[in-house]
Amino acid sequence: MREWKGDCQDGFVLRLKDAYFDCREFSTPGQKIVKEKGVEPTMNYNQPPIMRPPQNEATNQTAMLLHLSQLLGHTAIPVLGWLVPILIWQFKKNEMPGIDAHGKSVANWMLTELIAGVIFGFLCFFLIGFPLLFALYILGIIFPIIGGIKANNGEVWDYPLTIKFFK
Repeated sequence: MREWKGDCQDGFVLRLKDAYFDCREFSTPGQKIVKEKGVEPTMNYNQPPIMRPPQNEATNQTAMLLHLSQLLGHTAIPVLGWLVPILIWQFKKNEMPGIDAHGKSVANWMLTELIAGVIFGFLCFFLIGFPLLFALYILGIIFPIIGGIKANNGEVWDYPLTIKFFK
């Protein structure tokens, strides 16, 4: 095993704790691709590799389902939009390590959405709350769809404007 020193020669593969740096696969100067059991995180030139949990198709689909299950809140049983994502997160986070990050992202959004909904509800007495509630409703549909698409691609998307309760 060779130690990684931040540079390598063309065509030479360095090994660092079961992670392989292939110098032929630079996407831009100073950026390397790490290959280990299907994991392909990028890293900066002079920093240690960022190892992400391996994600397979089943993990991506479960994460997508976790995001899209929030849309159940817009059906006849609104409680399902809260209950189903939390149950998926809690039951699958130990089986599939990538689900935990998605679950935290969704839980942060749901709590932020609840707090904003209560505040905007009070602002309805001053008439400004009505357009704010409508905008929140639209974001409550759009954000889970974007999160589901990104999750299906293997990306964790932190919802914008979200308070980070879970990190």
